[in-house]
Amino acid sequence: MRFSAARGYSLLFFLSGATGLVYELLWVRLLYQAFGSTLESVTTVVAAYMGGLGLGAWLLGRRGDRHPRPAALYGSRSRSACSASCRPSCSRWRTAST
Repeated sequence: MRFSAARGYSLLFFLSGATGLVYELLWVRLLYQAFGSTLESVTTVVAAYMGGLGLGAWLLGRRGDRHPRPAALYGSRSRSACSASCRPSCSRWRTAST
């Protein structure tokens, strides 16, 4: 049982990281449309992505270390980040279809 739980957590961490990279590529493509293919646009996206990771680790790192179930805390934070990132997309789809 313990091996399957570790495998499941590994899969969830992999999917979470893959989703983050997909968002990063989408942001780069959006900036390409606005500013063109420049070093500054790619640097801005990478800096914002890495800054967000660092800020999240700094703000919530100790809380995660003290939490009795850190995997559950990570899952709840991932769900809230996913729902927050999907809301603007859904509202755009609604207004485009009406």
